[in-house]
Amino acid sequence: MNNSAENNNPAIEKIHKAATELYLANGKISFPTVAQVRAAAKTDMNTTSEAMKQWRSQQEQKAQAAPVQVPEAVQRASSEAVASIWQVAQSLANDALQTAQKGWEKDKAETDQITKEIAEEYDRQAIQLESVLSDNGKLTEELGKVKTEHSNALIRITSLEARLEAVEQHNKELLGRLNPQ
Repeated sequence: MNNSAENNNPAIEKIHKAATELYLANGKISFPTVAQVRAAAKTDMNTTSEAMKQWRSQQEQKAQAAPVQVPEAVQRASSEAVASIWQVAQSLANDALQTAQKGWEKDKAETDQITKEIAEEYDRQAIQLESVLSDNGKLTEELGKVKTEHSNALIRITSLEARLEAVEQHNKELLGRLNPQ
């Protein structure tokens, strides 16, 4: 992705701003979650997740300390052996950090994939729910029409039965006049 294009995206800027505000409100103790930022920025899960990756990366770059220099007082008081030990310790620490970072990046990639899958499933479920609710509304409306038609048909049947009974009664009377006993 083009970093300058992302920085010009209003949604990403909105997400970064919300993340920064939440981070400052938390006293910079921990980064806000994607869900917290999504709720504050009112953006979709995928965009928020991607923007939060970028924001966290920027925060981590800011937080990286300058390379540690052996203080002058220690250099004066120490021999070349101490400086050599210091360099070995730094090298070991950097190796351990790189190993830990590779493990973290692997875990992060897995978590990002799971987050993406969850976001896609959430969006799919939301669309499906919207469709079901729409269908339910249409069916409820159709049921109302059918009930009205049924009620009207019952009224018409009752009316026709009454007319039929009157016609049958009239026919009996006419037959009675034709066939007096």
